[in-house]
Amino acid sequence: MDVHLIFYSQKMYVLVEGSSKRYGEYLQCLNELKLTDVLQILKSLSDTRWAARCTNLKIVSKCLPAIVKFLDSQTGVDARGLRAAVCMFDFVFAVGFPTKLFDMANVTSQALQTSNIDLAAAVTAVENLTTYVRR
Repeated sequence: MDVHLIFYSQKMYVLVEGSSKRYGEYLQCLNELKLTDVLQILKSLSDTRWAARCTNLKIVSKCLPAIVKFLDSQTGVDARGLRAAVCMFDFVFAVGFPTKLFDMANVTSQALQTSNIDLAAAVTAVENLTTYVRR
């Protein structure tokens, strides 16, 4: 995963969730773009919990138009720099490309970690992930 993607995702979280006023403005952007039926709340990224990264990646992928609209409304230097970064091709590609891979890896990881593991389902999840990665 691109280090910049992790860095900028965390900066988005800090900017949006760090102030109730900014959080309300972000929610307003989601409502204006009718993105109320998707995951919306950015998560703090953990160094060890890849499930949190997977969730955040999905949120950023689905809500990027609202994130950009929100950043456009902000006047701070951090918001302007973040807006420039998230609109770059590298960032947009990095958000879109690994989403499916992370989702499949997360499903596989969760299947392997359940206390009452279904071995057939776990094997199927690992095979599906392996097939996807090989393509």
